[in-house]
Order: sequence, then structure tokens, then C-alpha cells
Amino acid sequence: MNEKYESVDVLFFQSVPYEGCWLLSNALLQLASFIDQNGFKAKVVHLGIHYDYKKTVLENVMKYKPRYVCIDLRWFGTLYTALEAAKLVKTINKNIVTITGGHTATYFNKEIISTCSFVDIIIKGDAELPLLNILKNEERVNCTFRKKDNVIQQPITYTQEQSDLEGLHLTNLEKILDSTNEILLMQPKQLKSPLYPRAFIWSGKGCNYNCIYCGARADSQKILFNRKRPIFRNVKDVLRDIEEFSKMGIVTFEFDFDPFVKDETFYLSLFKTIKSSNFNCVFNSWTLPSAELLESLQNSFKNVIVTMSPETFNESVRKYLAENNLGRPYYSNVELINCIENVRAFNNLYLELYLVAGLPLETDISFKTNLEFANFIKKRYSSVFMKKQGYRSINCLPLQIEPSTFMDDASNQLVTQSGMTIYRKSYNDFYDFSKRDFFHLPRNVFGLDPSSTIKIKQNVNLFNKSMDKTGWKNNIIRLKGIFKKIKRNNTLTSR
Repeated sequence: MNEKYESVDVLFFQSVPYEGCWLLSNALLQLASFIDQNGFKAKVVHLGIHYDYKKTVLENVMKYKPRYVCIDLRWFGTLYTALEAAKLVKTINKNIVTITGGHTATYFNKEIISTCSFVDIIIKGDAELPLLNILKNEERVNCTFRKKDNVIQQPITYTQEQSDLEGLHLTNLEKILDSTNEILLMQPKQLKSPLYPRAFIWSGKGCNYNCIYCGARADSQKILFNRKRPIFRNVKDVLRDIEEFSKMGIVTFEFDFDPFVKDETFYLSLFKTIKSSNFNCVFNSWTLPSAELLESLQNSFKNVIVTMSPETFNESVRKYLAENNLGRPYYSNVELINCIENVRAFNNLYLELYLVAGLPLETDISFKTNLEFANFIKKRYSSVFMKKQGYRSINCLPLQIEPSTFMDDASNQLVTQSGMTIYRKSYNDFYDFSKRDFFHLPRNVFGLDPSSTIKIKQNVNLFNKSMDKTGWKNNIIRLKGIFKKIKRNNTLTSR
């Protein structure tokens, strides 16, 4: 029998928010690789790429005949398809053990196990050891499950520390990952951004910041995962991942883990070991990257997109959020411009900037300043933005309510003071949104009251349309004064 049709121990399904979605969780690949390294046969199947997730579930369960089916439920937008997939599995063989896990599954573990008889086990928090114990029929940890008529909610007693990450790396992806080529080919079709296809590189877990809009913020990590501090992986294991992806023809790698202010030791060490004229990089900096790190990126990769997310150009809003532990560490617009100057000094470095519409305390006047300042940056620093038709380098994204976005009194109080009301709170709210989103039905996209939703939508459309224009209509003269404060580094040569 052909190898790809051999039965497997564990069949992993990547759930999706809509048909045709190519997004693939690196955590799922890591988990499947871990299971493979421990002697169990694993296969990862993507539910989005064939535009018929029900058919994909049915065909692959019958083809691989798994004992266990694990369904990713990291993102709340996949809540509907993840649970529908579990239901379909049980219609084929009720003896298959259905397991789900991830951030959303952890947050709603009791609701899911109580209302979805077709889900057998929910793994909360880190899943490597809990899943391995299940496969070995050993004592369960970090799990929520039914025992007769009772729901058992185990506390999270297993949380990975730095030492637990030693030796964890991707392996045998071409064997484990079903439909590899289709996933790679879909990326450039769906995305206008350059440097695709790309792979996310997992470099660590956790967070030090409490960004008000983020469901994976530091407090959420503590409550849901019992993770008290961020941890980095071993550089050698990260390099193994890059090597594994490169075997599949991927040459662009994206890093999105930057939890420590002014401590770039890990990435400086990693990038020193990467010397390939063929590799590209997308580096998502959570604060402001130093000139040393930018130079390291320049020396290690062919082309680099550096993304920064000031969230707003309104310094008072940014400072308030930082000082009240509701955002990333504060930096001034002068410091931001200095960093952009540093990016411009390197011919193979490009920039993407991201703002958020709907931040508490933001006003119509301050948002107008956002637009004017963004136009000024785009014009003055045009050389740092990669040119590609349909590609926008400065973006404004809407505030969206995630399952654990507002978990503390300070966040909720600030939202109330700003005149916003959260409409998406319960499990049913998120499930309904996910289902409506999948079928493209009317839904509350942002999870906020109607007036706030309309305002946010208008601001996002206004901002992004302005960024798409080639002309410059905004008066930027009054913003030029800021550049008088900038200390230029004479050792850097601008393009």
C-alpha cells in the first residue's frame, strides 16, 4: 500500500475560518513532529485548501483510519469548523477519540465539553506531554473530559519551561503534512504581500506585555496557560525548523516573537548562524529594533521586511496604555522616526507599519493626526516601502474582541470610559460569530456596539484608502517640526 494511505495513530486537522483559507498553525506542525519523534504515526491535514472541509474530513478519516483525531482550536474564528469536524468524525467511527486544544479551546473548555458530546477531550495549555500521555494510555494532565455523567476539569499542572523546549523541532514534514504543495501554491494567490510563500518560525512562548486588544497578553498567559514568563527555544532547534521548511521549497521565514525590551540576544545569536543569499525574512518587532539587529538582518537575508506596530501615532494614547500596563513599552514618535532612518540605511530592508483603529481614548482629532503622520512617513521615507501592485505598507487594522481580550478590571473600565460596549463575551457569542463568518452571513465583526463599529469601520476605510492613493492631499507642513529633534546617525548612509 502506498505510504500516504497507511493508517496513522493520530490525524491532525487544521481548522479554518472559511473555505479556501491557507493559514497553518506552526504549533500543530510542532505537535505532530513531537508525536512522530516519539514513535507514533501522525498526519496533518488542512481543512481549507480543497474548499470542502466536510469532504476533506470524511475522506481522510476513511483513508488514514486514525485512533485519535486532534483538531486545532487556537483561533476563535475556527470555532465552528473545528467542532463540525469533530462531529463528522464521530459519524464515521464513534470509537475514534476526538481531541481539541489551543487558546480558544482552553478558554471555553467547560462550555465545549458540556455541550459537544462529539468532543472527548480538551487539552488545556501546552499539549505535548498531555497528548503523549493520552496516546500511551497514561495519567492525563491538563485535560477536561467527561467521566460517566461528570465533567472533569483538571488544573494546568504541566507548563513548558525553557528546558522542556530542548530538542523540540520540526521533522519529516513532507511525510507528515498532507497536500504540502497545494498549501504553498495558495499563499501567493491569496495574498498581495510580497515574499511568499513564507513559513512562520516558532521561536518562543509567552509574553511580557498586556496589550489591551490581544487575547494572548501576559495576564491571559498566566490565567489560561499558567505561564509566568516568556521563554525562548534553543537556536539549534530553530535552525532545524528552517532547514525542514527549506526542503519544501520555502525560502521566506517570518518571526513573530519579541517579548523583551532591549534584549535581542536570541535573535542576534540566531541570525549570525544564518548566511544564505537565498533566504528572505519577515521580522515582526514588538518594540523598536536596534541598529545592531537591523544590521544583523541585513547581513543574514536576501530581503527583509521589518514590521512595527506603534498602534497609534498619538503619543498621549500610547503613553497612557504603556504606563497603565495595557500596551507595549512606550516610545516617542521621534524614536520611531529614528528607527525608520536606520531601516532606510540598508538597501535590502523594507518596512511595514500597523495601527489599530478603535483604541480606547482615541478621538476623531487624534485619528486624523494618525492619517496625516502616516502620509508624511510614506512620502518622506518612500524608499523603505516595498513596491508591489495592490500591496499596502502602512495599514490600519480594526480593534476586535477576542475570547480573553479584556480579562481585567482596568481594561474593562477603560473601554467603558471610552464609550464602547463589548457585545461579544460568551461562548455562544463567539460560536455564533464563527458560524456566521463561515457562511458569510451578517455578523458583528468587531464584537462592539453598533456606533463604535461604524466609527471604527469608517476610520479603517478612510486610513487604508488614503494609504492606497499615490497623491498627497494632507497638509504635512506642521509635522515637519518633529524632524528637527531627530539625531541623525552620520555613520549610516541613506539610500
